[in-house]
Amino acid sequence: MPTFSIYIDKSYERRDKKYAVSIRVTQNRKHAYLKTDYYVVPQRLNKSFEVKDKTLLKLLLEKIEDCEDIIVRGLGNDVSNYSAKDIVEFIKKKQNEVSCIDFIAFAKKYVAKLFEAGREKRAKHIQTTINALVDFSGQELNIVKVTSKFLEKFEEFLRSERTIVRVNQFGREVTTKRKPLTDTGVHDYMADIRAVFNEAIDFYNDDELGDPVIKHYPFRKFEVVKPNPPKKRNIYLENIRKIMNLENGLRRQELARDVFMLSFFLVGMNTVDMFNVPYSSRKNGRITYQRSKTKDRREIMQRYQ
Repeated sequence: MPTFSIYIDKSYERRDKKYAVSIRVTQNRKHAYLKTDYYVVPQRLNKSFEVKDKTLLKLLLEKIEDCEDIIVRGLGNDVSNYSAKDIVEFIKKKQNEVSCIDFIAFAKKYVAKLFEAGREKRAKHIQTTINALVDFSGQELNIVKVTSKFLEKFEEFLRSERTIVRVNQFGREVTTKRKPLTDTGVHDYMADIRAVFNEAIDFYNDDELGDPVIKHYPFRKFEVVKPNPPKKRNIYLENIRKIMNLENGLRRQELARDVFMLSFFLVGMNTVDMFNVPYSSRKNGRITYQRSKTKDRREIMQRYQ
């Protein structure tokens, strides 16, 4: 099995006093080098000319993990038949195959399609998940980095208290603290990531032609946590009376009261349906409407009318 290490060529210094950072691949005592996009100033190196900056070191170690993953998945035991130079060329080839697939960008396009299809609730849910993913990994995320280990770290992030920055409806940045997610929250977020990953596979891979572009599937190894059992949502008659009789002069709370009572009197009509239902749907003391939740399935029902 080849070994990977961080390499700084001290004999080559650029005019801006920076040194190029490479990944050194060693196989059978021979070396080959894989260039990275990183450069380092002397202040970020120790006396042994090793990277001491923790942030850069973390990024480079993740890059080495990616290389190791490519070799294990792509070559397996056959790696012993490859030279260090061959291994570097193999890694370059595999990285180029999927290097243009930005998982974040693909997810945003998928969300836009959901909005266009009128699936606003689903689109907003996935958008929230992608926002959390951006908080964790940044605005760009190569799909090859979405591994089982990456998902484990993302889950740790979701289960921790974190500070987020969002733009409100007035275009201003608002900083808030988010509480750690429960098992149910983590399950929902990971289910969204899995759904987007499956969409990417369907989009980029052609099973009939073989040699798929996206060759890995992190959810084979990563197990999505099961959600907590749903809490009973029974509400006592006395509490309904308290809500119905609420009079505190606060318009938003009184609006919430009216919407709740209207839904209650209409046998659980959803808020989105109340908003979308036309006035003309009222006939002979009844409201006739089509649920927004089932509009994607309506075509099947209409076939047999």
